[in-house]
Amino acid sequence: MHFPIRVNCALPNMPHYWERVYPHPGRRRAVSEMDLFAGLIAGAVGTGYLVYAKRQYSAHFAIAGALLIVYPYFFSSVAALLAIGAALAAAPFAYERFAE
Repeated sequence: MHFPIRVNCALPNMPHYWERVYPHPGRRRAVSEMDLFAGLIAGAVGTGYLVYAKRQYSAHFAIAGALLIVYPYFFSSVAALLAIGAALAAAPFAYERFAE
């Protein structure tokens, strides 16, 4: 009698990671033009914040700039990109106004 080899014997009913992330194999979410544009604007503002932080020796502008450059890689919703980007862009100014 021939038994097929099971690769994942410990968790036989659990789908693989990529099957959970992309339920339809070969059909990944398409990136829209708005996603690309929002990421481009966030990266440009983040770069400007990093340049400003280097000249003014400002840690909170540097942190906000780095986060503005990196966060578009982790969010796919345009609404989330715009909301988080606006909050991160306003955070250094709010810190300067209310922290002192």
